[in-house]
Amino acid sequence: MLRWTSHRQKVVDGKTDIDYAVDLGIRHRLVAVTVSGNKFFDSKTIRERMAIVPRSFEVRRGRYSEALAARDKSVIEDLYRSNGFP
Repeated sequence: MLRWTSHRQKVVDGKTDIDYAVDLGIRHRLVAVTVSGNKFFDSKTIRERMAIVPRSFEVRRGRYSEALAARDKSVIEDLYRSNGFP
């Protein structure tokens, strides 16, 4: 959880100095992504369309965000819809 505080320092010539202290929280690493429950497409077909990437030699911490997860969900839904699924 991102937390921050600010402290107003001084006003000189109409300019205000403000110090921010930011606590980024615990850093996480995405170490695995699994696909399960799929019957029509194999896991490789689904994974190659996903933007979320687990930790690897090429990607040290993995690549994950809520926006990427939402995009991946939409892409997988579109894949199934374009193949006749409701």
